[in-house]
Amino acid sequence: MRLSKRLERFEVSHSLDSERPLLRQDASETGAAAKIPLTRLLRRSFIRAALIPLLAVEVVLVIAFLVTHQVSTASQIAVQRVDAQENLVRLVQARADAFTQELESVAIGTDLYRRQAEAALRTPAQATHKERSRYAKTPDGAFATQRDTGGAAAFYSNLTPVGVAQRQKIWRTARLDPFMKDLVEVHPLITQVYFNSFDSYNRIYPYFDAAKQYPPNLNIPTYNFYYLADATHNPARSVVWTDSYLDPAGQGWMVSCIAPVYQGDFLEGVVGSDITLEVLINQVLANQVPWNGYALLLAKDGTILALPQAAEREWGLTEKTNHSYTDFIREDTFKPEEFNLFRRPDLAAFGEAIQQQFTSVQNLTLGGQSKLAAWSHIPDTGWTYLVIVPEQEVFARTQVLGQRLLFLGKVMILGMIVFYTLFLVYLLHSGNRMSRQVAEPLQEIETLVNAIAAGQYTQTAPTMAIAELDHTATQVVAMGKTLGDRTEALMKALKVKADFLGIVSHELRTPMNGILGMGELLRLTPLDATQRDYLETIMLSGEHLLRLLNDILDMSRLEAHALTLNPVSFNLAEFLQEKAALWRSRIEQKGLAFDWEMAADLPHQVIADRERLRQMLNNFLSNALKFTPEGRIQLQVSRASLDVPTSGSLANATTPTQVQSMVGCRFAVSDTGIGIAIKDQVHLFRPFSQVDNSLQRAYEGAGLGLSIVKELAELMGGRVGVESTLGKGTTFWFEIPLRVAEEAAIAGTPTKPPLPTAARLPARASEPVAATTPPKARILVVEDNRVNQKFALLVVQQLGADCDIAADGQEAIDLFAQAAYDLVLMDLHMPRVDGITALHAIRQINPQAVVVAVTADALPETCDRLRQVGFNGYITKPFRLKDMREVILNALPTALQQC
Repeated sequence: MRLSKRLERFEVSHSLDSERPLLRQDASETGAAAKIPLTRLLRRSFIRAALIPLLAVEVVLVIAFLVTHQVSTASQIAVQRVDAQENLVRLVQARADAFTQELESVAIGTDLYRRQAEAALRTPAQATHKERSRYAKTPDGAFATQRDTGGAAAFYSNLTPVGVAQRQKIWRTARLDPFMKDLVEVHPLITQVYFNSFDSYNRIYPYFDAAKQYPPNLNIPTYNFYYLADATHNPARSVVWTDSYLDPAGQGWMVSCIAPVYQGDFLEGVVGSDITLEVLINQVLANQVPWNGYALLLAKDGTILALPQAAEREWGLTEKTNHSYTDFIREDTFKPEEFNLFRRPDLAAFGEAIQQQFTSVQNLTLGGQSKLAAWSHIPDTGWTYLVIVPEQEVFARTQVLGQRLLFLGKVMILGMIVFYTLFLVYLLHSGNRMSRQVAEPLQEIETLVNAIAAGQYTQTAPTMAIAELDHTATQVVAMGKTLGDRTEALMKALKVKADFLGIVSHELRTPMNGILGMGELLRLTPLDATQRDYLETIMLSGEHLLRLLNDILDMSRLEAHALTLNPVSFNLAEFLQEKAALWRSRIEQKGLAFDWEMAADLPHQVIADRERLRQMLNNFLSNALKFTPEGRIQLQVSRASLDVPTSGSLANATTPTQVQSMVGCRFAVSDTGIGIAIKDQVHLFRPFSQVDNSLQRAYEGAGLGLSIVKELAELMGGRVGVESTLGKGTTFWFEIPLRVAEEAAIAGTPTKPPLPTAARLPARASEPVAATTPPKARILVVEDNRVNQKFALLVVQQLGADCDIAADGQEAIDLFAQAAYDLVLMDLHMPRVDGITALHAIRQINPQAVVVAVTADALPETCDRLRQVGFNGYITKPFRLKDMREVILNALPTALQQC
């Protein structure tokens, strides 16, 4: 249908273009001398007022001022930018050098401490009674100091049994306490110093209750402040620095300067000096940075070692100066990933520049603002001293000057605007007279266009004084005539298409009825596992073809505006519960979770096309099941804000006494499937369109399900949509208006009684559907297809009834005239005499005969046509074994079921 419309527009345009020279020639021959060209009229008016020269002069003056202002401001900013960058580089280098000197002093002190520790470990020692009395074994098996006497705290993990050798190590290292105390008190950066041994012995100053702080099985060699100094990581046995980590001693986030302590070639332990991040921030980054900037410290891997409070909001981080220990620390605890500047995608280029250049300055966008960033590396540690300043602050004075100049320019421009306003008042007076000469013909052309748009294609062109407008009116009239001819041809083509679809439906459904029907009969026979697998494959393929055929027919009827709605009154909650029960087993069979909910503020009794609503939900749920490999599927029904239609099939479906109001309802199906990229979502609701249309696509389907939902929702006065994130899941939804039925309305009662189908024919209360037919029931099957004859005969025989077969309508009339039949199953399309003609002849023989139509026409107009001609019911091909049984058993009661 859409393609036909495009072709129609192209052909109409092409036709008019080909006729345009002829139309102009006709116009010139019928009085072109009396016409005034519109362009000439406008040109005379404006040239007379001298508008163009004056406007050109003023525009040139305004542009010259703005360009001069822009160039001047840009030049000043460029000069100031170079000066600011040079100052920043000098500032960063100076402060980085100062900080390097402080770190070097920490490293010197640590190296001196290492030498003291090596000497102490080589020299035997005896502890005083006071020192010995401080130590005791904890209940968990560790050996630790119990009180503070002004010295260091000591802790031996329960991983090492404390014997004579271990105690000797404690007494030897106890002599280091005065040196450790001096090192902490002398250097302002050092928070604490320690000695750690290979067998998990720790001596640390200042004192704290180590037995409570450390876990009893503390394994010191697994921490970075130990293993970074071993032979593998530090073969040169030099002083090295760690990255930031959470101190197990309870001092919070810190970095350490560590050095190995060897006895010969054996690594006896590691000494270290700790600097907390709070100290770095207070003493290193506290120096004021010009232009309201701030400084940061980066580790060699890009981790932000120290971040001042002024920068936390801009970086979206909170510095780890506070700490808490909800459990014993059992392994290295480093800063989170978000503190690593080099791994932030938005700063990738900036991080690469820092790694490649020792000292430099660069523009940076941070927090949506433009910044200047300067840095310098600290050689001994591999750290980077980084300064960030707002670019706006750097160029503030230049911008103030530029704003003053711009203000003066605006005053000048305002003066010109006032002048031209007065001048344009004069022009407006002259233009009004000219506009009336143009507006009135244009209104006549608009009337022509509106009439053609309303379907009145044949119009008469009015005579106009302006040549161009007169020509346009003639073109519009010609276009209307061409459009009418094209529309008539299109309607004929649509009728041919509809007839073709009816034939295709019949020709495809008839053999499919034999395939699916005989397949179901085959299921009832003894089969081995391989045969049953083959059979199920055939049945699944047949059902897939049937669904595809139904979708194509529905899509064709929707595009041709031939599909009508059949609203009925039903209980929405019961309908959703039934739908959820049908889908739950299929979804859970795939290993997925399924749940559904209906909002409490929705009415229960509503009026809508129940079957089309069922079809729309089936398409959404089937789509979710197909593209969800794991997770869950959810159906949610809630109230929606939706415009209520005032006309159409839905608006006129019920009388005012049956309806109280109308409510917008949103049906949403969510899944945790593969998701859909934003660029692919625009194609979802197009017919025969899928996200992956390649030959290697992983999911089958013709791409009609979603487009059918869209067309049906719009037919009901609603809309559809999708919300999806690639790799996380998708939510498809449609919103439609539902009429709220009165409480007295009966659920399932149609506003227009439909013809009973196999599922709608009322069953007798005395007999279940699975019961056999009454004794001596005689059934006449009228069918020209031999396979369908065989299938119907087998079904009737299984029910225990007598069955006769008629190959066409004439044979059926002859058999019915010779014998009495309780039921006639009548095919519609047959040679010689069709089913409807045969029905009329049978009604003349016996007006009370029960005749059920068997048709391959699955079109909605079939129901109305069969009701009008007098069938008692109908069943569509292909039908299931249970459908045939139901229609036979439900059509046999003595009281005939009329439409």
